[in-house]
Amino acid sequence: EEAERELAQILELREQEAAERAGSWRDLREPWVLRLFTIGIGLAVIQQITGVNTIIYFAPKLLVQTGLGDVASIVATISIGVISVLAAAVGLVLMDRAGRRPLLLGGQLGVTSCLVLLGFAFLLPAGAHWVSYLTLAIMVLYMAFQQSSVSTVTWLMITELFPRKIRGFAMGLAVLVLWLTNFLVALVFPPMVAALGGSATFWVFAALGVAALTFSWRMVPETKGRSLEQLEADMRARHA
Repeated sequence: EEAERELAQILELREQEAAERAGSWRDLREPWVLRLFTIGIGLAVIQQITGVNTIIYFAPKLLVQTGLGDVASIVATISIGVISVLAAAVGLVLMDRAGRRPLLLGGQLGVTSCLVLLGFAFLLPAGAHWVSYLTLAIMVLYMAFQQSSVSTVTWLMITELFPRKIRGFAMGLAVLVLWLTNFLVALVFPPMVAALGGSATFWVFAALGVAALTFSWRMVPETKGRSLEQLEADMRARHA
């Protein structure tokens, strides 16, 4: 019965869309389409704007600044990659149990808290091994929050949000924006660290994390247990 209901919804929307023109930028004039488009692009930006890939790219260099040796820094960075993989696997389980929205909000809160702690860690005197290992531990915790929630949920939700009419081009644009944001953040990170220092740089990321959390709280809907057709129908009704 559930399959028949979903099939009926799909066929109903298919008939509606068959009578309409192909999706394009003009569809963004419709408020409900524009809202979903904004949420999808926003998720793509906030997945990268707190510096997840700067941790991956520059972790050895950051650890060297805390006093850890070159070889030890590279070896220690392996733990970040291991935790990333394990956390992503945990996220795949949690998102269907806890829901997309609670997992996203909880992960962003954890990520932002870790960025604040990283800022304080870089105020500690460099050279002591315990400072290096404390910094590494905070990085690992950061990646655990990021990969188990924010990153996993983002990649799933940008496939669940967009109406079928514009899904192809909207998903393509969201992924493009995600990687362009990654490029820009990675590009400005070394000059920021050189100009502001590690503490101020991570506190800037923390401020962006607060903005990301606010955006998600206000804009991102729950998609768990809702078909693409149900979400589209709800958004149409809300902005009718």
